[in-house]
Amino acid sequence: MALFLMGCTEDLLPGESVVGAEVLAEVTYGEPDDRLGETLTWNGSVLAAAAPGGPAVLVDGERLEGPGAWVGYWGERLVRIGPAGATADGEPLGKLEELAGAVALAASSVSLYYAGRTHIRGYDGWAIPVSGVEALAADDERVVALVCEPDGACVVEAFDPDLSPLGPVLGDGEPLTGGADGVVVIEDGVVCVGDPELQLDDAGGRVSCEDGRELRGAQGDHVGRGIAAGYAAGVFNRSVVPPRARIWPLDGGEVLVVEVGAEGQVLTLVGDADTLFIGAPFHPRGGQPSGAVFTVSR
Repeated sequence: MALFLMGCTEDLLPGESVVGAEVLAEVTYGEPDDRLGETLTWNGSVLAAAAPGGPAVLVDGERLEGPGAWVGYWGERLVRIGPAGATADGEPLGKLEELAGAVALAASSVSLYYAGRTHIRGYDGWAIPVSGVEALAADDERVVALVCEPDGACVVEAFDPDLSPLGPVLGDGEPLTGGADGVVVIEDGVVCVGDPELQLDDAGGRVSCEDGRELRGAQGDHVGRGIAAGYAAGVFNRSVVPPRARIWPLDGGEVLVVEVGAEGQVLTLVGDADTLFIGAPFHPRGGQPSGAVFTVSR
């Protein structure tokens, strides 16, 4: 059972603003137990939000039943993957067992990429042996993978779209100390990686980008679980009073706050220079973890 915690806007730190109060936002809720927002994808005009508890996907606000564990845009095609099916714009995809069992997925205009325990593969047949993949990201120029050893040391490896190795990025392969369960993203050609430091209960976490930007979260934030549109998020933080989830701008400025959530809830982010979408999959409604997506115009 999820433990729901509620904050209070009166006790926030200077520079923190509550989404939906000080910061205007449109909120879309899921159905009971939907976990809406567990995965988000945005192609610049249409948002798709997975509701794995349905299973369903909300596409531009319209609820579509069916595969809803993961969503991504393969070019202009919306890919939906779940245990019972995989589709691209509604047409069935093959390789269901591999796709549904993947530990990480990513898509670009070039291909759909997925990682199992021993390989990273492209849907079109490319493959390279890589073990320990925690997260994937792709654009038309590169595929990047957060790769972790059993001891928790992680590096970011880059590949051509056909999965030819390009070598490490970010610090010439210097291991992250707690990168497991972090995310890796490519935005405007720049790779950023999250190091949430989950092995330390009250760690702030950090985000590192190959253009030199660095961010450290405050105690208990574990930032690096979500990165997008110049922001980084971690978990709903029970270590602060009032408990809340903070969404930090990588370039400094106003910190956004989600003030209601489940203890330890991970936030997901997508967006661009104009709009930020925040997925809160255990956000309560009517006492149930319906999940919610917050749309913030910037």
